Amino acid sequence: MATARKVGTIGVPVAVGAAAFVGFPRWLRRKFVPPRRDQPHTPEDVGLDAEEVWLTAIDGASLRAWHIPRPGPAPLLVVIHGWGGNASLMLPIAPILHGAGYSLVLLDARNHGASDQADHMSMPRFAQDIDVALDWASELPHVTALGLLGHSIGAGASILVASRRADLAAVVAVGAFSHPWELMREASPVARLPRLVQWAIIRTMERVIGQTLDDIAPRTRIRQATCPIMLVHGGRDQVISHRDFDELSRLSPPGSEALLVPDAVHDRLEEYVPELPHVIGFLAKHLRR
Repeated sequence: MATARKVGTIGVPVAVGAAAFVGFPRWLRRKFVPPRRDQPHTPEDVGLDAEEVWLTAIDGASLRAWHIPRPGPAPLLVVIHGWGGNASLMLPIAPILHGAGYSLVLLDARNHGASDQADHMSMPRFAQDIDVALDWASELPHVTALGLLGHSIGAGASILVASRRADLAAVVAVGAFSHPWELMREASPVARLPRLVQWAIIRTMERVIGQTLDDIAPRTRIRQATCPIMLVHGGRDQVISHRDFDELSRLSPPGSEALLVPDAVHDRLEEYVPELPHVIGFLAKHLRR
């Protein structure tokens, strides 16, 4: 009986883990399809004249973006939203950035906003879409320098992009996290699952996205960034821990800065607007040289 109990104790988690490893890719792909949120505003609603452009993602999907140029030569910022967001939700900060002298490209990642569907989304896929926007912007006339501003998973993807491109002058990462698995474990029931099942989830996620989570983690990539990064974090952010902000601040490349916005939460960008002069000062140092 003791042997039978021991076999049961070991066998059940192994069976669950094995079933998870086989069955999770389809489940994970469904989980990796973010909900579509409303697009309540357009650039015209905040006093900006925008050109709607359509870019082609690496898999052939169409990506919608708003291009908001400045007259004459100017640096350009690609702006990318977070999980389940869209370019419309980034508009609260757009007039101030544009008024400070920056052309803008506000992008809808795949499965977000007006862009095409994909079978799943992940931080590396956000980074692929950012690369498409940056490549397109780099061919525009009168662009004097390229920068990047991302929010949440868009911030993590921006750090990933900064670790492998040499043509970025600066990155602003709003609400970035240190490691995607740690974030998922803290923000979901995953922590209550047996360790073997957690291991199966991690490995299956890595199979789906084609990279290890350790490799794409911002704590890994920020040390490889080729440009300064400004980390911006809300003092009342209940999604991303202050520990992540502190850790990434310590690991940031030379010339980087960190900005804590005391009263801001994670997903209301309008609460960051009063502190945007600090962001503009940082961008001016590196995009207007």
